[in-house]
Amino acid sequence: MELIKPLFSFLGTVPGYREFDISAPYLFFFAIFFAMIFGDAAYGLILIAAFGALGFNYKKKDGRVPDAIKLILLLSCCTVVWGGITGAWFGISKEHLPSFLRSLIIPPFNNTGPVAEFPGFLRYIFKLPSKVPVDELKTRWCIQFLCFTIAVVQLTMARATKLIKLLPSLCAVAQAGYLLVMLGLYFVALFVMLKMPLPPFVFYLLGIGISFIIIFEHQKGGNFIINILKGLSGLFQLFLKVVSCFSDILSYIRLFAVGLAGSMIGQIFNTLAIPSGGLGSFGLGFIIKLVFAVVALVAGHGLNIALTSMSVIVHGVRLNLLEYAGNHLEMEWSGYEYNPFALKQKNKR
Repeated sequence: MELIKPLFSFLGTVPGYREFDISAPYLFFFAIFFAMIFGDAAYGLILIAAFGALGFNYKKKDGRVPDAIKLILLLSCCTVVWGGITGAWFGISKEHLPSFLRSLIIPPFNNTGPVAEFPGFLRYIFKLPSKVPVDELKTRWCIQFLCFTIAVVQLTMARATKLIKLLPSLCAVAQAGYLLVMLGLYFVALFVMLKMPLPPFVFYLLGIGISFIIIFEHQKGGNFIINILKGLSGLFQLFLKVVSCFSDILSYIRLFAVGLAGSMIGQIFNTLAIPSGGLGSFGLGFIIKLVFAVVALVAGHGLNIALTSMSVIVHGVRLNLLEYAGNHLEMEWSGYEYNPFALKQKNKR
């Protein structure tokens, strides 16, 4: 997919000839990560305005818009959507937003009502915590739940991709085992982090998954029983792999944590620029306070956008490259850019 190539070129990552082409899922999940880390719809609109003008200038001069600008515009649109449904606009509290912006917030993220509003079709799988969080805690609880859900979707996709590639080898069954283990660990993460009771089928998922891994991971030919014994001899390594899988799922909480940090920084600059008592009555003092407020807001939110952009590179890219592609697809990015032969003409004096 051409749209994600500018990011791959920036990172210097090229898949090997026999490795997976993950450009489409990489772009899909990176757009989600970008939106959740930036978090603020107003920041997304600023990026759209800035890079939209830049793209228009390129279109006017060269007749085309570079893929890098198209990519940033797509990511910015995703940020506006995410910020809109969570009610994030320049870090302004939801109760102070205009009614038309509050109407865009989807109920799980609107800070009102209990988590008992959990979608009905999911209540058969997930059990709600004994103490139902409300208000602001509800929004945090729902976003954390979403982070872990994104984790299990992406990481099980990786295992399913490996499973399909290994078919019809018996080793493919081991990848099905890892997939079941990931599903089981997902519910363990919800139990540990969100206090959701463990469903009884979790132990079956873990038990069957680990059994598949032990029995089939080394079935690359030779004696079937001896290969099982090889799997049993590596129980400690398997334990470390299971712990690593659990930590990979927990790692996705960074989407919530970094997004929350950016939101808190924006709120702090808002408080510094405009105190709770307001700017006072009109006069010289009011004008001075207004100038200071404008400078503080522009500088503060500009700094926040810059820091958040760095966070996207550090955290958003990491989840795709390390947890998804590295740990579960086991990609080594051993490829190199296509660079055909070319004739070089020397200038004659």
